[in-house]
Amino acid sequence: MASMGGPRADVGDGVTDSSAPRPRRSGIRRAALLSRENEGRRVIVGIALLCLPLLYFVVTVLAHGWVPQGDEALVAVRIHDVWSAHPPLVGMRSTSNVSSPGVYAHHPGPMEFYLLAVPYAVTGFAGWSIIVGDAIVACSFVAIAVWHAYRAVGLNGAWIAGALVLLTERSFGHVLVQPLNTWPAVLALVAALVLAWRLVLGQYKAMPWYVGCATYAAQAQVIDFSVVAVLSAFLAMLGLLRWWDRRGAVWPIPGPGQDRSRALWWRRPGWISVGLLVVLWFPPMVDVVVDHPNNLSELISTFSGAHSGPMVGVWTSMQDVAALVVPVGGHLRHTGASTPGAAGAVAALLVVAVLFHAIWTGRGVFRQGSGRDGAVASAAAVGLVLTGALVWTGSHAVYPLQLLYLDLVQPAALFASMIAIWAVCRRVVRLLVRTRRLPAWRGTAGAVVAVVAVAVAVTIALLPAVHNVTRQSQDDQRLAGRVVAAAGNLLGAHGGLRRPIVVQGYGLTSYSSLSPAVCAALVAGGEKVYFDSVWPLPQDDDFRRSRNAPRSSWRLVLRERTGTGPWSLPVVPGRTVATTTVVPHPGGSQVTVQLLLIA
Repeated sequence: MASMGGPRADVGDGVTDSSAPRPRRSGIRRAALLSRENEGRRVIVGIALLCLPLLYFVVTVLAHGWVPQGDEALVAVRIHDVWSAHPPLVGMRSTSNVSSPGVYAHHPGPMEFYLLAVPYAVTGFAGWSIIVGDAIVACSFVAIAVWHAYRAVGLNGAWIAGALVLLTERSFGHVLVQPLNTWPAVLALVAALVLAWRLVLGQYKAMPWYVGCATYAAQAQVIDFSVVAVLSAFLAMLGLLRWWDRRGAVWPIPGPGQDRSRALWWRRPGWISVGLLVVLWFPPMVDVVVDHPNNLSELISTFSGAHSGPMVGVWTSMQDVAALVVPVGGHLRHTGASTPGAAGAVAALLVVAVLFHAIWTGRGVFRQGSGRDGAVASAAAVGLVLTGALVWTGSHAVYPLQLLYLDLVQPAALFASMIAIWAVCRRVVRLLVRTRRLPAWRGTAGAVVAVVAVAVAVTIALLPAVHNVTRQSQDDQRLAGRVVAAAGNLLGAHGGLRRPIVVQGYGLTSYSSLSPAVCAALVAGGEKVYFDSVWPLPQDDDFRRSRNAPRSSWRLVLRERTGTGPWSLPVVPGRTVATTTVVPHPGGSQVTVQLLLIA
């Protein structure tokens, strides 16, 4: 355990008797290693405890009969296609056309699909393995965040990261283990901002880890991409400035008089990170070549093109971000934008003021990578950059309702609050020690931060958990499960499983939820499945469009009606081979679904 490389333990300030025998240096070193080992064990235990809520979420989601349906079913199809001749090149479709008419951008990348493809394939494409795989990825990000915060500044950092993870788990709940691209990026962003903290401290071995976590968050969601882009630009400028100060050259030029033989270039964090960037962004780069217009051009148009209306502006965005920085006492307006209460607004201003003060006090860390108060100043810089990125991103929203997307990156705002609390605690402890009201024993600051972390954990009960398993989602899952079972029985009884199938849904529920669920189940079963999309631009799954289906294909048509109303498709063309109907259960969804097998 001593090889884990935890921070050096602080030495106590006690006075030793000069007449006493002085311990051997080897004994002191052994005691320090033992202390680091014990600290490392406590951090590992803490990580395991933080992962328990995620395991609970897995059990709860699966116990409610989760099956891939709607957009999650499309995610399952994309995960399956990683092993096909047409692997995903970009992420899920976005809503860019709402704010920028005529712009159809996908989310930046497919990294989530590639990671989940392994457990999905190992289990024979069982649907539950997607939830389990998501939980494994989420636990990995929790471990990375807490462990690297410990590596950054010791137990204080682990406490801060642990409290941030707890707040995130309470605020987002069960969706943290569900595969819709909106959610996996949440804990990835937590890990990325902790790793950014280490980079500002000059701990460059964390750079490849930052590239991996930041890329995962940025590829999953456009909102995370904008925040990560601003943070990465700050880190890049800081790194180039430090390289110039120390070497008098621009990276990667070594500079005059530098010893080039100290480390092989391919073992340096910078070059490893560049190689990792190329590998992780290779699918989107392929999309630039094979699709016209490509997703990169659509993303650029999303951020720089004409919008469908005036943007909400900086002031409205600042109010919304303030409600995220201090998530207690805020108000959600009917437009979708949040406003903090009077106390919350003052608290948010104090957080920003404390961050500025911490940055100024420890400003030496930004040129040298170390210095007095450098631990707080580096974290404060990351928190302030993230807060500015949130304000800038929110100000470009067209409708106030779009500010709800900022909730997906709430951990960035909470990180700024946590660092402000830590900075105040350190200042108070130093004042008490200086006035001899508190003994200067080892771990005082850690004890204070622990108390603050517990206080923050208590306030978790005040945070709204709006993204948990709801009654409506349970009804959708049950209906999708029944329709998937009915489709399998219908096809199996009439020889439909031995030929290509075109799945068509008519009606809101059939098209958006049920037909994707049927497609995901059939694809997982090894069937050749085709379905259509209203997306007007080329996509990496165009091989599944019905125009590419063989002439021998059969059609599986899903239509619906509510109560005794008309069917969503009154007349079904073609020769009907068989029909089955899924009637609503009492107390559940009142949609009747009919499945027709058409030759």
